[in-house]
Amino acid sequence: RRSGRSGPGAGRPAKLYALAEAEEDKLLNEKHYDLLAELLLRAMNDRSGEDPQQVLERVGYEFGRELGEAELAAGRSPSYASTTEAVMGVVGVLTRYGFGATAGTDGEFTARACPFEEMAKVDPQRVCGLDRSIWRGVLSAFNPDATLAEMTTRTDGDEACAARVVEVDS
Repeated sequence: RRSGRSGPGAGRPAKLYALAEAEEDKLLNEKHYDLLAELLLRAMNDRSGEDPQQVLERVGYEFGRELGEAELAAGRSPSYASTTEAVMGVVGVLTRYGFGATAGTDGEFTARACPFEEMAKVDPQRVCGLDRSIWRGVLSAFNPDATLAEMTTRTDGDEACAARVVEVDS
């Protein structure tokens, strides 16, 4: 070699890898109907006497909170995170569960896919309500002083499901 360099870093530039389009489609089409069934069964077995939709959303919130706490225990996200860090934590968890989530600006994030998509088309109120409760639960583990605002859903004809994380006035 003319430069006289040898070893790692010498020679051709490092390879750049990108996810093949077919693989990205596979990831975005990942479904978790087993999880949906488990959460629906938890809600059905609840004997609190609450409104069924409230029970379903509570079950989703608790599940999301468990996911967020597991993320914290694994050291993948900071506790009491800033809005930006909380968004990144939520995006990471949602992506692992098939939502294809990406972070935007000003506390916004978007889910390009839904692991419960077919059922959300059948019953958007219940399934999307459960879904958003999971999102809220995950967020609460990272930043209990934040909430979701300005949400959009694909079942309402929006391009993507999206939300914005905002700090709650104490």
